[in-house]
Amino acid sequence: MSKITENVNRIIQDKGLNPDDIARMVGITVKNFRQMLDGRKALPTRYIIPLCNALQVTPNELFGM
Repeated sequence: MSKITENVNRIIQDKGLNPDDIARMVGITVKNFRQMLDGRKALPTRYIIPLCNALQVTPNELFGM
């Protein structure tokens, strides 16, 4: 599992968010987002900013910087 995936999982858990809701906000199918969170698929770069917006974090926070 990549560092970014670990961070996304941690942020979702820390904020008590629903991964399915986040997937819809970002514009990713729930199935694909779950596969990304499980490390079975890579997160395409085009979703970084929408994911940051949905999680209300900066890209630096998302990347663990």
